[in-house]
Amino acid sequence: MPLARTATLMQDLYGAQLCQTSIQSFAQEAALALRPTVGAIAQAVQGSAVVHADETGIRITGRLHWLHCAVTTTLTWLAPHPKRGTLAIEALGVLPGLKGLLLHDGLASYKALACLHRLCNAHHIRELVYIHEQEGEKIWDSWAQEMIDLLLQALREVDARGAALSLQRQAWFEAPWSALLERGEAFNPQKLHRHMRDEQGLGTRSRLKQSKAVNLLRRLRERRQEVWRFITDADVPFTNNLAEQALRMAKVKQKISGCFRTEHGADTFFTIRSYLATMTKQKRNLFACLVSVFEGQPIQPCFSR
Repeated sequence: MPLARTATLMQDLYGAQLCQTSIQSFAQEAALALRPTVGAIAQAVQGSAVVHADETGIRITGRLHWLHCAVTTTLTWLAPHPKRGTLAIEALGVLPGLKGLLLHDGLASYKALACLHRLCNAHHIRELVYIHEQEGEKIWDSWAQEMIDLLLQALREVDARGAALSLQRQAWFEAPWSALLERGEAFNPQKLHRHMRDEQGLGTRSRLKQSKAVNLLRRLRERRQEVWRFITDADVPFTNNLAEQALRMAKVKQKISGCFRTEHGADTFFTIRSYLATMTKQKRNLFACLVSVFEGQPIQPCFSR
């Protein structure tokens, strides 16, 4: 909520006359008290078996920054950074220490992390829908739609079984997936490299821009095991929805309140948000949690995995 509206709400509900500066001061006090707890949340996330990660653009001081998250079913860690990729991941320090499996959308910077990886199939399905509907694939060849159907069939079987699929069923899905990759690649051939010459006449090589279909097909082939890990390990989710849900609140705030005026204000907001989102997942009373923060003894979340 905007500060002015928060002040009005406090006046209407409790008769408390607060200025915006006081509200900001209270938020900073809460964030300071919660930093050790949020640091412990980050450490617990690092030790979790399955972690979801994602990032989204936010505006701070009128400039594009990135909100990064690392979450589990019971923990949420959020932090802003001016960069999106490797520099941010290393500076924030949570993901490089990951010990389990990381589920993400395929951002190249995640690939360098020394952990097991799983790609979000909700992203793949959205891309396949676009290719099928917008790029004319459904007119000439329905390979994209058939890929969607095959992924969803596998998901239904995993859900029905409640465990990883048998080796026989895993092999069954392997064959049609290979055939669909070959059909898609035949329909969307990669463009060959081209040579360009500079002013001195020296040859240089550049890569032609590939279509969305070609880039997707390359990822689905090169990272095949990460796409299909959900049928070999039932504890691995099909989608990265947990991470996307963790970021949604920031987009709503930005739509209502606009950008953050300072980096310190953004850090304050997401420190408090990390704590409250974690306590929400653990079904704790948020009002009681906030009272405990201002009493100087914040109620601690459960950090066990």
